Amino acid sequence: MKVTFDFKTRAWVDCESDRHQNPLAMNDQILVSLRRRAFLRACAGGVALIPAAALVACKGSLSCNDTAGLSPEEQKMRADNKYVDTSPDAAKRCDNCIQFTAGAPDKCGSCKVLKGPIHPAGFCNLWAAKG
Repeated sequence: MKVTFDFKTRAWVDCESDRHQNPLAMNDQILVSLRRRAFLRACAGGVALIPAAALVACKGSLSCNDTAGLSPEEQKMRADNKYVDTSPDAAKRCDNCIQFTAGAPDKCGSCKVLKGPIHPAGFCNLWAAKG
């Protein structure tokens, strides 16, 4: 009979026997394998949430400042009336203004006075309450 010490399992093993591994060490290996699988599944789930989180983050970042298609006069009128995408006063937002026409959900709207895209939460000096 040939016997050797297995440093991995920390046990003396019979090299000629089929049962040369410590059963407790095998259980530990199974647990490590299961823990690794659970960890990988958790990581995969976390990676799957990244696009969802990005969509939520993008939802709040609607920008209606693209004035590329406007004439210089129309751009000047927006600047002169101090149009901004975020109103400093929550009660005076474009979506509460009589001049505002809403766009599709999560899209810019338009204004009867100012040309170009208008943010629903925006504000300018032409704001007038809906009546």
